[in-house]
Amino acid sequence: MQDYLGELHDNDLWIENLSRRLNKKKKRRRTDFWLLSKFTKRRTKNYRAALRLWSKMAKNKFLQRLEEVLQTD
Repeated sequence: MQDYLGELHDNDLWIENLSRRLNKKKKRRRTDFWLLSKFTKRRTKNYRAALRLWSKMAKNKFLQRLEEVLQTD
């Protein structure tokens, strides 16, 4: 989960920075939009993967089981 969330955060930062630069540029190139598109797709992929994993963890009662393990002496 940490890997997906880390990648998600990294892509958010790239998207934010690229968008800001694009808004400041007078001349925009196709490569600018291509790069922004790549980071957006990567972000979506990691977001969906994190949701799938979270759903699987919830279905398997991962957090409840983890709490039980941590509470045992």
